Amino acid sequence: MDRRKFCQLVSAGVATGTLGLWPLRALAVSGGTYTVKSGDTLSQIAQRFGTSVSAIRYQNGITGDLIRVGQVLQLPGDDFLSNVKRVSEPMRGGLRSWRYIVVHHAGVNTGNAKIYDNYHRNSVGMRNGLAYHFVIGNGSKSGDGEIEIGSRWDRQLNGGHVRSAKVNDKGIGICLVGNFQEGRPSARQIAALTALGGYLRDLVPTRTRFAGHREIDGRNHTVCPGKYFPTAQMHRQFPNEW
Repeated sequence: MDRRKFCQLVSAGVATGTLGLWPLRALAVSGGTYTVKSGDTLSQIAQRFGTSVSAIRYQNGITGDLIRVGQVLQLPGDDFLSNVKRVSEPMRGGLRSWRYIVVHHAGVNTGNAKIYDNYHRNSVGMRNGLAYHFVIGNGSKSGDGEIEIGSRWDRQLNGGHVRSAKVNDKGIGICLVGNFQEGRPSARQIAALTALGGYLRDLVPTRTRFAGHREIDGRNHTVCPGKYFPTAQMHRQFPNEW
């Protein structure tokens, strides 16, 4: 895959006219509402609706575990994780000891897991193909917010997405299609990433650290996942567990 710029991401309706932060919660995709009842906890609600505590927190701007009776919660959309759960639940309890969740941008505005797998396998020479465990589409060659599952996740193989062998060995790689040096990820990409990150944290038995690619390999090596990716906000959503 050529790393040239294909086209600039359209950020109309999202851009603020500055380089400042933008309201991620307003971009999340809702899966309905739920009114909190006496005795409810976020964990119970998440389990009941097949989502994660992190995803509910994100959708509603909640930073802790406190909810009140009568509070109306926006539920995350459930369409993002159906395939991920189908593949991952049978592996629950037998997963690799993952320690990192590392997010990337593709650096180009089109593509999907198959295209990137072909590039990594045949142009870069990666024996195991696609360097990432998951790819989140932007509507160009796969659905907007569609989570594609790489063979490295199916087979619980180490990643090939950063320079550090240690982090590749213990790091789940998630790539969002797009060039976030030029524009912002789509609303559905952010919602899908949030749902996936929350689910992985619930699924993986070990404590994990969320990081952008440049936080692993250093700013002198890469700008990934790009200046328009909301790294600081995602860190608040997924604080380090170790």
